[in-house]
Amino acid sequence: EKPFLLIDPSAIDHDDESIFHQNMIDRYNLIDPEHDNVGAKLIYSRTVMRSDKFELVFRRNRYRFNIDIMIMEQTMDRQLNTFNMLMMNVRHNSKFLLPRALHHLIPTKYIINIARLHGFDYKSEEFLAFLNGISQFPVLKKVLPNKQEMFYIEQEMNLQIEVPGIPNKDSPETSDAFEWGARITDEFIVRADLPAEFLFLLPEEYMTKYDRSIKEDPEWVSVISPYYADMDWPTEVNGYTLSNRVDIEVKENDDNVLSLLSVINEYNPDIYAVIQEHIARNGKLSDLVITKTYANGSIIEEAAELGDDGKLTLHPSKLGLFTVNIYLNLKTINYIRAGKNKTNIGTIDTTHEKY
Repeated sequence: EKPFLLIDPSAIDHDDESIFHQNMIDRYNLIDPEHDNVGAKLIYSRTVMRSDKFELVFRRNRYRFNIDIMIMEQTMDRQLNTFNMLMMNVRHNSKFLLPRALHHLIPTKYIINIARLHGFDYKSEEFLAFLNGISQFPVLKKVLPNKQEMFYIEQEMNLQIEVPGIPNKDSPETSDAFEWGARITDEFIVRADLPAEFLFLLPEEYMTKYDRSIKEDPEWVSVISPYYADMDWPTEVNGYTLSNRVDIEVKENDDNVLSLLSVINEYNPDIYAVIQEHIARNGKLSDLVITKTYANGSIIEEAAELGDDGKLTLHPSKLGLFTVNIYLNLKTINYIRAGKNKTNIGTIDTTHEKY
């Protein structure tokens, strides 16, 4: 039903007009991998952190992606109002910068080697404090639901926004209909200089202490299954609506207990606050949240138990990749949230219309 907004981002692409492309790809395209510490790779590299035993740097590259939007209004009057709002509040036919703080993942193999070189447990808070003491960027640690620690650097940077044209709107003449031409389209281009490669430099006396057996790992899993697929799992179960999915990996000797409340907090902090209050009042978590766990590429549900503390205990029939579907009872959650907004004026009960 109208009105609705459709956002269509394109795939991220390399910007071949950037200085990094012209200097590092076109000109210095002959790279000697045996001499990264003195080669052309370091010309446009930035230092992340260093000590007397190592130096970690990254090479930048410029990436871009287009965002096309379409707004379909119900009537021509609403379309014109929306069109005027876009024209007056968005800088069209222009380029401008948006300052943002972005988090960039540091490869885990470098983190583990830094900890071993300096005698730390990389999972400890002392090691995180050590990194922040030698880093030129704030270092953050995030713990995934499968208790895998991931380290990020926070970089203040400017996103380059380009709005190449002005909004386009349909009319009854172009759509061959009366009162149907209520569509508006617009286009945005985003460019950002992001870390594209990390280089780990060591003095010669410490090269033998570098552990090369640590495998590369993506953000969520360290072993990629031969296939991965989201099956036709239900989006609603007994009035509970699917909110989000968590992909996890279970390996041999792994802890089979996952914490899901942090995942809900990232999905919606307001809903997380309601759930936390519900638990604090000795309410059952199952009244608001249920989960369904499936193995990769399977529609058969795996055995799992969700406790009132938000911990999910898995009993997998095999090792590998799993998807945990989190379902929320939005009707009950919204009843609770709506009750918090009620106020009384004399004998009149009024409610702030938040939804």
